[in-house]
Amino acid sequence: MRNYSLRFCLLAALGFTLLLWSNCRRGEDDPWLSFETRNARLSANWVLETYNINDIDKLETTTQFSSTACDTGSIGGTSISNVIRKEELKDSLLNSITNYVNGTTSITRIYDINFTYTLNIADDGTYTCNGNFSYFNPQLNSQVNGSFSSNANSWYWENSQKTKWAITFINFPIIDGSTIETDATPIKYIDRQTFDLRELSKDRLQFEYQSLTLTNVNSSFNPYTLFLPTDTITNCQRTVAVSSRIDVYSRWQFVKK
Repeated sequence: MRNYSLRFCLLAALGFTLLLWSNCRRGEDDPWLSFETRNARLSANWVLETYNINDIDKLETTTQFSSTACDTGSIGGTSISNVIRKEELKDSLLNSITNYVNGTTSITRIYDINFTYTLNIADDGTYTCNGNFSYFNPQLNSQVNGSFSSNANSWYWENSQKTKWAITFINFPIIDGSTIETDATPIKYIDRQTFDLRELSKDRLQFEYQSLTLTNVNSSFNPYTLFLPTDTITNCQRTVAVSSRIDVYSRWQFVKK
C-alpha cells in the first residue's frame, strides 16, 4: 500500500509538471521548458535572419447603366486590377518582386537588395529598429544606398485567450519593396502592427502575420435625363460595385545578436 501511494504521488507530480510545461509553451515552436519569463526572453537585440511575404491586393470594379444608350462614354463593364508582391530575405539578400496587373497590362518590378534589419526590444515596453539597404535601380540606372532607423516607440502584449500570444508595435517599420517606386526605400512605417509569436526561445524569435480583408461597396447615382440628337432618354441611372480582397501572409525569423 505504501508503494502504491508513493507511485501515485510521483505520477501526480509528473502530471502537474507536464501541465506546467505545456502552459509555458505558448507559441507553436516555443521551447517546452524555459526558466526565463516571456518578457525576459523577448527583451534583447534581435537580427532578422529570414523573412518572406505573399501579398495579393485585388480590386474589381463593375459599372452598369439602366440602358446601354445611357453609357455614352463606354465605361460600362468590369475592370480588374491586381498588385501581387512576393519577397524573401535570406543571407542578407532581400529579393522583392511586385507585379502590377491592370486588365491585360502587366508591369513587374524586381529588386535584389542587400539588406540588414535589427530590432532592439526593451523590457520597459519600448523598442528601436535600424538597418541598411543597397540596390540597383534600373529606372534611375544607378546604385542606391540607404539606411533607416526609428526612435524609441512602444510595444505591448495583446489581450487574447492565450496570454502573451501576440505582440503589437507602434509605428513599426515593415519591409515593402514596392515602396521603392515612390520613396526609394524598402521600408514602410505602420501605425500599429500586431504579430503572432510563433516562437520565442532564448536565442530565436519568430513573428507571423496573416490577414484577409474583404470589402464590398455598392453605389447608385441619381437618375438623369439624356438628350440625344434623335431621342431623349429619361431615368438614366449608373451603379458601381467595387469589391476588394487583400490577402497577406508573412513570417519573420530573428536570431539574438
